[in-house]
Amino acid sequence: MEEHAIPQLWNYRLFKSEKYSIPFINCPFKEKLNPYLSDCLGEHLEWLKTIFQQPQQAHRFIQFESYIVNAYLFPLSSKEEFKYINMVNDWIYVFDDLYLEYGTISQEYIDHLFDPEAIHEQTDDNFAFRFWQGFRPLYQIPTCNRQSLNHYLRVIRDWSHSIISLNHDPSLLRATMTLSEYVDIRYNDIGSIMVMACAMISHRVLPETIINNHQLKELLYWYTLANLLVSDIYSFKKEINNHKLDNYIKIRAIQTESIQIAMESTVNAIHHAYNKINVISDLLQNDTQLSEDDQQLLKDYITRLKYATAGNLRASIICPRKSAINLVLDVNNIQLFLGTVDEIE
Repeated sequence: MEEHAIPQLWNYRLFKSEKYSIPFINCPFKEKLNPYLSDCLGEHLEWLKTIFQQPQQAHRFIQFESYIVNAYLFPLSSKEEFKYINMVNDWIYVFDDLYLEYGTISQEYIDHLFDPEAIHEQTDDNFAFRFWQGFRPLYQIPTCNRQSLNHYLRVIRDWSHSIISLNHDPSLLRATMTLSEYVDIRYNDIGSIMVMACAMISHRVLPETIINNHQLKELLYWYTLANLLVSDIYSFKKEINNHKLDNYIKIRAIQTESIQIAMESTVNAIHHAYNKINVISDLLQNDTQLSEDDQQLLKDYITRLKYATAGNLRASIICPRKSAINLVLDVNNIQLFLGTVDEIE
């Protein structure tokens, strides 16, 4: 297909007669479920209900079982840490579904929301209040590192900004783009870097010698690519009628004129990324120029990265959060989900 003939919006009707299936994805990393999920689940579900004004919408969100995603992404977090990590990450899912995806808030609101010095009263903005109800106690946990928590907070803020920016200019995603171009555009908004920032809150911040290492940057690229494509594959069904090209299966299907070929080539790319993660991890962990403390820090980082990668695949397969329809079906009814928040500007 010549470039000028390729449509720049997804139209499922062109593929409606094709039957397709998701090929098997073979992840070489071990998965692990956080053992403390069941201990905090009852209290967590009660807390989730406080985010929403309408009980039926809280019930709907709870059915997505996003807490299972959190337990697979952060299997090594302590019992005390996971209680609040679970709250923060479920809050983030709601924030993404109800606000960021629909562009109903401003960049200024985001900056204020994630400002630790700002006062967030429940009477002024219940939604912001619930975020800090989950995040602020992390500073009081002895095993958590304050600098790492501040870093995590900045990453959440930057991730929010990146989604708003992409939604304001959807033309950045084109049907003719290569996989590397697609990953470059989606690198920040997919949330993989945010997962690692959360996974490392009990460790000191990575030093510049590690952050600026070209091999670490390459590792994070392949880690992001693998998890982005896994999410795209398993969320394709729920996004199939959306015209936006924010899913690589759509882009590849347009290019190859087949959803099944798109699925297969995407799985091949995931397997290639998994192999790259393994190879680069070995190289990084054998870096003799690092101090003993930095070597251990990097080892802990890579361990969590691999668990998050395996966990993302498992959660994508079994968890409704990854494959079910979105929380909000009608953008006009957003206020029914969270109640009135008229100062979101």
